[in-house]
Amino acid sequence: MNQSYIISHARIVCPQDIRENHCIEVKNGMITRIEQDLPEESGFKVIDAEGRFILPAPVELHIHGCGPYGFESGEEDVLEKASAFLEKRGVLRFVPALQCDEKAIERLAVERDSKSFLKKRIPGFYIEGPFINPEYKGGILNRNIRKPDGNYLKHLLDLSRQQIRLMTVAPEIEGCRSVIDALLENNVIPCFGHSAAAPSDIPEGLDLSGMNITHLFNAMTGISHKYPGLAMLPFLNDDIFFELNGDGVHCHPDILNLCLNHLNPEHFILITDAVTSAGLPFGEYRYYDKKTISGADGIRYADTRTLVGSNKLIWDVIRQMHLMTSAPLYDLVRFCSLNPARLLGLDAETGSIEPGKQAELIIVDEDLQKIKYPGY
Repeated sequence: MNQSYIISHARIVCPQDIRENHCIEVKNGMITRIEQDLPEESGFKVIDAEGRFILPAPVELHIHGCGPYGFESGEEDVLEKASAFLEKRGVLRFVPALQCDEKAIERLAVERDSKSFLKKRIPGFYIEGPFINPEYKGGILNRNIRKPDGNYLKHLLDLSRQQIRLMTVAPEIEGCRSVIDALLENNVIPCFGHSAAAPSDIPEGLDLSGMNITHLFNAMTGISHKYPGLAMLPFLNDDIFFELNGDGVHCHPDILNLCLNHLNPEHFILITDAVTSAGLPFGEYRYYDKKTISGADGIRYADTRTLVGSNKLIWDVIRQMHLMTSAPLYDLVRFCSLNPARLLGLDAETGSIEPGKQAELIIVDEDLQKIKYPGY
């Protein structure tokens, strides 16, 4: 890969707008200048974008698997294989998500710890559970659910070699406040979800600015004129981050537009919640040794038809959101690049196209279909 180059005639997608017919200078893998005209540097390759979009590479915050690779599967080198699969599809950083499966957590922690390039690609792991409400378990298996237990949390953190970065908890469950405090003390982001909570169940005194909501509206109490459920929280508090699945299955387009029009755009995170077979043709697959069916209505357990996750990857979701909503492209890009980077504390180095940041850049055409990396 060429680490120093100039991209000319580009439509640069920035967090608040699109800069037409601009140039980007990259030196040793870092963005150094963004201007309308740049002189050609000696020895620099010049890449003519020919009016195509230049975007920051997405940060997949919530993904359980992709292609034939499930992070729970136990397959050897699964993180490395999934990373290569996602790289070909325009994703350079991702957070593998898991149910609370001790063997899987330990295997993945060992693999990430042993391969230095994965530490950059993978900021950590996202554990859905185990301290959630069984009544709102969704696709989470009963064996992966427990009551809040500080000692067990410590065990999980040790098992992961302190690599858990986010964890879903149900705040209404007795004992969850101490778990939330312990997560914060260990630099783990508490994520509210799989929960019967109302906003009033959020423990008093919590600073929500560094916290998150797991797939808003799904596997939680919703919004009602009689009972404002957990889904109401980001409408009442601008500080909390929240994930929204824009695959066209998990949330109705009207709900997506409601969120676009009324929620904090700086904390809006677009996710896939993708599982094994995402990015592959529809058909029969397996997840946690259970048969699943991937189709137009997402990926579901074959026996119960419970929605397990999405068969779309992040670029599919961006295109779907572009069709279903009024959101401009720069917002959609920010929702899956700068905003998740900000939640993870990585926004000083990635997530947007700015001087001083790493050149994790993608060139795409007008219909967001053809994806390639400059410098290759």
